[in-house]
Parts: sequence; structure tokens; C-alpha cells
Amino acid sequence: MQYLSEAVFIRSERSLDLLQGVLVLLGFYHYHCLVQFQFNNLMQLAVSIVGDMDLNIDPVRQMRVRALGGECEELRERNTDERRAIVGVWYMSSNVALTFNKGQSDKCTKYHEQCLEELEKGHEYESDILLIQLVRIQHLTQRIVDCNNRDQLPDELPFIEVIPTSSYHEASQNEVSRLKTRLPSSPQKNHLILNHLNTAHLRLYESPSSKTLHSSTPSPALSIPSPSPIPSPTLDSAPATPPYKPATRFEAAKSEMSAAQGGVWKNGFWDLAAEKLSMKRIRIEKWWGGGREGWRRGNV
Repeated sequence: MQYLSEAVFIRSERSLDLLQGVLVLLGFYHYHCLVQFQFNNLMQLAVSIVGDMDLNIDPVRQMRVRALGGECEELRERNTDERRAIVGVWYMSSNVALTFNKGQSDKCTKYHEQCLEELEKGHEYESDILLIQLVRIQHLTQRIVDCNNRDQLPDELPFIEVIPTSSYHEASQNEVSRLKTRLPSSPQKNHLILNHLNTAHLRLYESPSSKTLHSSTPSPALSIPSPSPIPSPTLDSAPATPPYKPATRFEAAKSEMSAAQGGVWKNGFWDLAAEKLSMKRIRIEKWWGGGREGWRRGNV
């Protein structure tokens, strides 16, 4: 993180190597999950590097725009590493936006699809096939979510007839089935691919938004009165279960790695994660012990 800070903010570096390094950190975020306050910063940094380097713009279109301004440059095609970085950044940003509800990602453009087609033709590495399938499934998931959230968007063209949501869902269901049948032999049993396909399928039946839910709820005049009010849950009704102590899994992993390597295993990310979990456990235990008593005294 210190190297990234100095390179980006002090030396104003923008390079493919720097972008690939950020993608590696983002790809291993689950190993330092408690340092996730940096995750969104790294994600936005990767998106900004792609924009600053104009990697998300088709070189042919970019050359035409510069030619209009009197600049004549030789057309340089993107290499495979740049194409992987372009679609990788979009995939990660879209995944974060949908999974953790962290803003909105950029739209998947025709140039992203062009990069996927070039990677598919080149087939330089086996992992390229995995990347291609993940991006295409993620693109479908993004379209499904956008369709489910159509009622939250302003009506830009109110006089144009709106296609029913059921038609979108039917088309999306057919697209999910098509992606499943067109999977190459190697990714068919890949758990990550299957997980993304199942996620796209679940998104089809996602619960309606608040606006749709309220419109489908019967009015108070037609509702049937309840014979007795439903009691609201209180802290007294909470099960007397001690707080979960997840820090032990870090300590157990540290002991296991130390025994395997025959020495003291040092890992800054894991040590920091275990320390933060221990601090969080102390706060939860304080709340669990003193918070309940304070709540009871205030309601006596």
C-alpha cells in the first residue's frame, strides 16, 4: 500500500504494471478481509488508472478523435495483457457494485466484448477461458439487476411503450440456459463458474423493490384487522448465545503454518486481521454484557 501511495499520488505513475498489481491485490482480498476498508479505494484506483490511460476506449476510435484535432499518431493495437486488465477491472467493479452495493460500475461496452473475442481467438492461457466466461456471466447478471431496478429510474421517454418485466425475465432465463449449454468442457465443473451462473439465476427471482412491493400491498381499507397485535422483538427475547469468536481461525491457521514451515510464520495481513477481530470481539462482549443490563435499567 505504501508503494502504491507513493507511485500514484506522489510520482503520478500510470502504467499497466501498476494496474496489474492493483488487480492482484483485489483478487486476493478474501485473504485480508478485515483490511476491506482499502478494498473500495483500490477498486476505484484501478478504474481511474484505466480511464487515465484510455484503456477502455477503442484505439481506432481514439485515433479518429485525435485526427480531428490535427494529431496524427500510428495506430497501436492492444496487447493481450491490456485486454485482460480492461475486462478484469470491469468484472471486479461490477462484482463489487452488485455484491456489496458499492455504487454503480461502468457499463459493459462493445469494446469490452471485442477484447473478449480477441482473447478467445488467441487462447494464450487456459485461464483466459475462465475470464471470458466470468465476464459474460457477470454482464448478464448486471443486465438482470438493471431490469429489476427499472422502477427506480426516472422515465426518460414517458411516451414510449415499456416492455413488460416478464419479457425481460424470459429472455434472461433463455440467456442463462444458453450460457450453460455453450460452456467449454473445462469450465463446466468449475465451482466459480457454477456459482456465478446460480447467482444470475437467483437474481431473476430477486424480491421486488420497495416501490413494486408497496403498489402490490392491499390498502388499509381492504386489509383484515388482526385480532391481537404482534409483539415486537426485544433484547430479552434474544437467545443467550455468546458472541462468535472468528479470531480463532486466524490463530489456528498461523499455528498450522508455523508447524509446517518449522518456524515462526509472519504475515502482516493475517496478524492485522486477527488483531482487529480480537478488538471487535472485546467490543461485542462489552455490549453483550453491559448493553443488556443498561437497556433493562432504562426500561424498568
